Amino acid sequence: MLVATLAVLAALAEIALDVGTPLELDLASIYPVPLLLAAYARRRALLWSLSLLLGIAALAVYELNVASAIPILKDELLFNRLIDVVALLVTTTVLHVWLRSLDLRESQSRLLGEQNRRLETANRMLLEHEAQILRQNKELSRRHQDALASSARTSRTLAAVSHDIRTPVQAISLIAEMMRRTGEDPALASRVPQMAQQLQGNAAAMVSLVSDLLDMARFDSGHADLKEDTFALDELVSAKCRELAALAQTKSLTLVAHAPAASLWIRSDRGKVERVLSNLIGNAIKFTALGGVTVNVDLDGSSSPCVRVTDTGRGIEAHALQHIFDEYAQAGKGDGERGWGLGLAISRRLADALGAAIEVNSELGNGSTFTLTLPRRCVIDIAPLELPQSFGDRPAS
Repeated sequence: MLVATLAVLAALAEIALDVGTPLELDLASIYPVPLLLAAYARRRALLWSLSLLLGIAALAVYELNVASAIPILKDELLFNRLIDVVALLVTTTVLHVWLRSLDLRESQSRLLGEQNRRLETANRMLLEHEAQILRQNKELSRRHQDALASSARTSRTLAAVSHDIRTPVQAISLIAEMMRRTGEDPALASRVPQMAQQLQGNAAAMVSLVSDLLDMARFDSGHADLKEDTFALDELVSAKCRELAALAQTKSLTLVAHAPAASLWIRSDRGKVERVLSNLIGNAIKFTALGGVTVNVDLDGSSSPCVRVTDTGRGIEAHALQHIFDEYAQAGKGDGERGWGLGLAISRRLADALGAAIEVNSELGNGSTFTLTLPRRCVIDIAPLELPQSFGDRPAS
């Protein structure tokens, strides 16, 4: 706007100066200067307006001053004025073309810039789409690996369960056959109680295995909520020992539980604590051939309630201890290889859910001790115990 104003003022100043100057000086030759300012201001309409104004002014000034000019130079001065007018037109045309080329170049530049922005947007969207595809591929790969791992885990579980369930089923079938024969031979009637006890023990083993499978399914589906209750830990251990006494008797093992000096009342998920105790005591009975299993309820050095399950079995090799809580971990080699099943893996998961810990100490040939330590915050009362300090069943060998 300022440059355009300067162009108009310059044109008017030139006209005014030309009016008072002799024609011989030909000031009309500098008339194109305002046109340059108009072109710099990018005003094509102003450019042509000033060109027309200055052309008319050049001829008008000639008519006003021609009387004072030397007669012999009149034709030459008129010719100069006409040349000045033509120069104005040529300058205006050239500047007009130059402005049009600038506009065209700017238009092309804007169009190119817009196309570049569109290409950048499309490229960014393409990159985002590619990143999304990569994320989806990673997620699909992860799910594929999870599915393969789940399938492999399921296959191992089914294979191990089919192996573990075969023993009690065969025993039940054999005992049932023996009981049928006993019905045909009254002389064998004295063996019925023993066979019934063995039948009960094998049935309990199958129930424990099914419970392990259900627990594993609940963990895999994410349904393992805590349901806290208040109960006496020593009474729970005593009841669990009485429940598993038949299983110990089928192997001619002793099952002894020792109570603390005072009854331990705790607040925790009774069902999960009971499942852990079932797995620990059941495993101890399962892998003990001679002797027995001892269960102790006590407080550890930090006043946390703990249950120790000690057996007189063959013990666990040192290299197997770090895998003892894996699903269907194996202990032993060759013909003596044996699977620990799901019990210990489930016990570890249950203990983690309870905020508890399970530790194992074992030496090959000297038996094993599994210790369940509950958090100290679980203890709500320690009452004097009126019962004898040794409780539970002690089956005869």
